[in-house]
Formats: sequence, C-alpha cells, structure tokens
Amino acid sequence: MSTVAIVADRPRLERRARLLAWSGNTWHLIDAIALGAGIAAGSVALIAFGVDSLIEVAAGLTIIWRFTGTRLASATSERSAQRVIALSYFVLTAYVAVESIRDLVGGHAPGASWVGIGLAAVTAPTRLTSTSRLRTS
Repeated sequence: MSTVAIVADRPRLERRARLLAWSGNTWHLIDAIALGAGIAAGSVALIAFGVDSLIEVAAGLTIIWRFTGTRLASATSERSAQRVIALSYFVLTAYVAVESIRDLVGGHAPGASWVGIGLAAVTAPTRLTSTSRLRTS
C-alpha cells in the first residue's frame, strides 16, 4: 500500500477507532458489574475483572481523546495515551498481587457469586466472537 493511500484512508480509520472505542466502552461498563459482585463475594479475581473493565473504559476514552481534535497527528499524545493505559494496568497488577498474597497468607476464600458466574458465562463466548470479528474486518 502506498503512502498516499494510507494518508487518504486515515480519516476513515480514525472514525473506526472512535466507533470501536465507544462500542467497547459500552460493553466494558456492563462488565464492570463484576466489581460489585467481587466486593460482595470477597473475590480478588472478580474485583480485578471489574477494575480491568473500568481500565478498559479509561483506555477507550483515551483512544477517543487521542483520535479527536488537534491530537490526530501528535506523537506526544500517542505516548501520553500509552503511558496512561500502562500505568492503569500496573496499578491493577499491584493490587492483584498484594490482595492475592494477603488472602493466601490469611487463608481467606471468596464466597460464591452467581452474578460472577453468569457474567463469565456470557462474557467468554461474546468476547471470542467479537475478537474474531475485529480481526476479519
């Protein structure tokens, strides 16, 4: 593909990035239900899943921010977006590590969460189909 085709196609690809980010954010906000279910069940895994969904919302908003206005051609905004997302995942990783060790040492076992089970049952197959659709488009 020539450089001219890439430049000519850029506005369409930017619109697509924003559309995918908005639609992804809708789904991730639904996934964030896991945060409440995890708190209720005392489950580090469910809490982490819910927080991960909120981080993905933040990442989606960062992508929308990155592909709007004067930031479209900015290398510094690209780096800032990467840093925000990376820092979010670093904080989540630290939380999971600390809480998992605390629960393991303290002998804490999470309670059952039917909301979490239902969310996992719905999320797993829908994520697989949406991921395969993104790769083919």
